[in-house]
Formats: sequence, structure tokens, C-alpha cells
Amino acid sequence: MKTISLKKVSAVAVASLGFGLLSVVPAQAAASAPTWTDADNVISVAATGTSVSDTFSITLANGNNTDVEVDATLTLEVPSDSVITLTKNAASGTTDVFSDTGFAIGSSAAAPAVDTTSGALSLTTAPSASATGVFGTATIVPDVVGVYKLKLSLGGTVTDTLIVYVGTSLDAVNTNKAFSAQGSDITSTGWKGVAGGQATVRFTNFTTDVARTYYVTTTGGAITAATERDTGTNLGAVQKTNTTDFGGGINFTTDGSSLSSDAYDIAVTDNGAATSVLTIKYFNSSTGAATTFATATVTWGVAPALSATYSTAKLAAGNSCSTAATTPVVLASTAGVTLAAGATTGASLCIETKDQYDVALTGHHFQSQSQVLD
Repeated sequence: MKTISLKKVSAVAVASLGFGLLSVVPAQAAASAPTWTDADNVISVAATGTSVSDTFSITLANGNNTDVEVDATLTLEVPSDSVITLTKNAASGTTDVFSDTGFAIGSSAAAPAVDTTSGALSLTTAPSASATGVFGTATIVPDVVGVYKLKLSLGGTVTDTLIVYVGTSLDAVNTNKAFSAQGSDITSTGWKGVAGGQATVRFTNFTTDVARTYYVTTTGGAITAATERDTGTNLGAVQKTNTTDFGGGINFTTDGSSLSSDAYDIAVTDNGAATSVLTIKYFNSSTGAATTFATATVTWGVAPALSATYSTAKLAAGNSCSTAATTPVVLASTAGVTLAAGATTGASLCIETKDQYDVALTGHHFQSQSQVLD
């Protein structure tokens, strides 16, 4: 699993001044807006399973540490088919998104925390004076392609957003609106499909404040399915433009309150052409002028075939392939050593088969070898 750790430094909002009892002694004041450390607040990764993390800072007033006093939150926006939540930062496991990484806010290093239900920020011990510092780290391991947002808020208003784009953006002009979701190759080398097969694109990142009707058409292929992906009623149901079949394309309407992570997955099949192009447009309600939201091109190739170039065979100690190529296999040289199937002192031959596009055909396999080494 790749890891991207961002430690760029950016300015943090300064503390506001409160007024004291009888206007003599300074009193508690609300925290300043929390901010992400990453300078541009946008991260793009080519594949799912890539760990993305960033720290965020906040300024707290003297004595402020409870969630009510801090009045700040960390919340998530993820694609509707993602399983990522504040209590689950990856597809497997139960690791929280937030972690206290030992930073101090002023003189206080007392257990910063994020409520896993509300996202509210709090500290075990309040700083003894108004102070600025890194509150902690947020980490996600995206499990599906699309748009993710990690939002920091103060007083219920979003103050800073970290945007994570996951997958291969298929339109170089209208970026991060079309991501390859299915095919023989959906990585950064391009979008490819098996000859005679099916490939799927995810259209996402729609305008979130204007209601629009979008129209999807294809050339060099045939649309076979369209799946709406949102968590509410922000996206309208898919409509067949000719009212009969997908041959005339499809259309759908967003209500102007959709999330950036909302999406439609459009599947297309190969009809013998070298490529299939899907285009999504909308029309100006007054002039009728067309605007292209995004295009996506899939290149159809030959059927997957075993590749000697990309396939590998590795030896691992014991009965698991998890240590292949990372832990040396040590065998005694002074006497015969029996490698028996099922024995923890044995070794496993780990074979990963891949096709000509460097895509796994059948995943990882291991086979315990039973033999005597003299």
C-alpha cells in the first residue's frame, strides 16, 4: 500500500481576543477556524488503496477544551459505495480517520480527540493561554474511485476542505469529472477494455449549486447500464433519452444540492470499434448552447493473456505469502531440511499472474513445497 504524507506548512488563523469579567480579565473565546496543513488542499492519487493523510491546526483560547467550547468539527464526504467513515478509514479494519499524533497546542499536549459520531473536536486539558498548534492527523485509504472531501468546520460553517481525487481522470480538459471504474486497465496508463467486453466510467463532481439536466451519448460502442450513486435524492433517476432503450443515450437531472462525491456509473460495451467515446453535456436554458461536462474514451484491446513480463514468483517463509520478498527464507546448510506442506518451518512459493496490461488475472496464490534440501 502506497502512502502519501503531506507536511507542507501553511498559515494558521490567529487567535481572536475575548473580553473579560467586568472588562478586566481576559475570558474564554471561541476557537479560530481549523485549517489543513497541506498548502493547496487538493490531492490526486491514481489508484484506490493509496493512503492519504494530512495534519490540521487550530487556535484555542485560554481554557477552551470541551467540544462545546471548541465548537469545531471534522466530517467526511465520500462516494455512496465507499465504506469509509470516521471509525473506518479503509475498506478493511476499524482504524479511525483521526489520530492524535502527539502534537502540542501551546503548553498542552493533552489527548486531542474527534468524536466518531459528530466529528466534534475536543482536548482532555485546556491550554493555559491562547495558543496555536497542530491538533492531529486525518488519514483515509480510498476504496473506490471518485471524489472524497475532509471538511473542517467552526460553528457549523465549513472553513477548510481537503479534496482527494481518486482514479484516472479521463478528460484532460475537464479534469476530475470522469474516472475509469471498470476495464482491463483503469490505471494511470489509460482506460482499456477487453475486446468484446464491457467497461464502466464514473461521472462525478457535478455542480453543487445549480440544477441541471445532463445528457450522455456514446460513439463506437453501446451503453448497457447506468447506475445512480448518491446518498439521498440529490440526483434524479436515469432516463432513456428516446424513452425506449439506451440507443439514444441517457439523461438525468441534479437538483442543485448534490454533493461533489455523487456520481453516475455508465457501462459501455465493445461493438467492434477500436474505441468508444462517452460524452456528457448540458444545455443553457436560455440560449440552448451546449457545454461539454466531460468525455471519456475507452480503447478496446485483445483478450487478457498471461504475461511473463508482469507475472512474478517469489519465495516466502512459512505458510503465508504476506512476507514474500520482504523476509529472507533461512534454511540450515549443515543438515537436510524438510519443507512439508502445512509446516510453519517450511516455505511457500508465491505466484502472481498478470496480463499484458499489468492487471492481476487471478490474484495472489501460494503453494507449499514438500521436498528435502540436502
